[in-house]
Formats: sequence, C-alpha cells, structure tokens
Amino acid sequence: MRGFILSLIFLFCFFGTLYAQDELVEDASVWLGLNIEKKLNNRVNLSFSNQNRFDRNITRYRLGYQDLGLDYKVLKFLNVQADYKLIHRQRKDESFSIRHQYNLSFVLKKNFGLWSFSFKNRWQWLYKDIYSSEDGKQAIWTNRNKLTVKYELNKRIQFYTSGELNYIIEPSQEEGLDRYRTSLGLEYKLTRNSGLELFYTMQRELDLSKEINRFHIYGITYQIKI
Repeated sequence: MRGFILSLIFLFCFFGTLYAQDELVEDASVWLGLNIEKKLNNRVNLSFSNQNRFDRNITRYRLGYQDLGLDYKVLKFLNVQADYKLIHRQRKDESFSIRHQYNLSFVLKKNFGLWSFSFKNRWQWLYKDIYSSEDGKQAIWTNRNKLTVKYELNKRIQFYTSGELNYIIEPSQEEGLDRYRTSLGLEYKLTRNSGLELFYTMQRELDLSKEINRFHIYGITYQIKI
C-alpha cells in the first residue's frame, strides 16, 4: 500500500514537471454534462450521458455528444463497460463533423476506509465522417489509461484527483502518446438519487503542431439515478 501511494505521488509530481517544460498555446474551456443511470439488476447498470463543450475562452461551441452504455460487475473489484458515443464536432468553417465512437473499458476498484482507488483501461475506436470522407471507414484506435483517487469527506461530499494517458495505436503513422489529463474535482450529493460533479482538468496536447497545446477545462455534471 505504501509503495502504491508513493508511486501515485511520483506520477502527479512527474506531470507537474511537464507543465513548465516549454511555452504553450493555451485555451480555457467549459464542459456541461448530464448523466442518467438506471440499475437493471445487481450486476448491470444502463447509462445515458449528454455533454456540451465550449472553447476559445468559452466563446465558441466546440462539440456535443450523446453516450449510451452498459456497466457489468464481473467481480467485486472488476467492472466491464461498453458504450457507444455519437459526436457532433464543429470544424473551422463552422460546419459539423459527425463521429461515431465505440468504447470497451475494464475498471479495477479498491476501497481503503474513506479512500477509494480505481484504474480504468479503455479501448476506443473512433470513426470520422464515414460517408463524407475518404478515411471515414478507417478507425482511429486509441488506448486510454486513467487512475483515480477519491476521498469521502462526509456522506454528501467526495473529493477526487485523477491522471489519464492517451495512446494512439492506429493509424500507424500517428502511433504514440497523444495527450494526458490531470483533474481535481468534487462530487456533491444533492438527494438520495441526484448529485453534482464539479471539476477542473488540465489537458496537455503532446503534438506541438496542433493549434492549442494546453486546455484549462472547467466542468459541471448533473447526475441522476432512476
């Protein structure tokens, strides 16, 4: 346990040193979300999410998506998740790119008193403009790994921090570490079946040819269980 905590501290210290390595083009974004969850039985949950994102210092609508997913509890410490995401992303000419994303995730969880730890390994396949682009039927295949630590302050409030790495597998000419995110947030329970999540995320794009290299993201998500 002590070794795991030391590794976690090292991970976030490492991210911190990366922040100051070079001059970056930065932007501020806001993400507004809704998450609805339905328990089907003791092992299976159905979820629906909707999110809208604004960038260019919160002056431009960047994208919106709807996500439908299933969460299956395999073991006490292991969940498998599968979901489909429909994305509408604005291009530079203000038209919209239609994207289809398929995700398969494996989540490991462990609680230690008021602390909880989770690790998510996600395999992601993204198709852009299938019927209007020559490359539309070629998937962008990505592997994402996210480590999250939560602390339960009381029955209503949980704080958390997380770190995520994004690695492109296909197309092969783009293979490599694409970006990383670090987050701080809190979850506030409004009622027995609803709550709010507030968070700040720093997203660093490692491809310096991109127009924006670092995003400061401020988000709020309304969560409800039915």
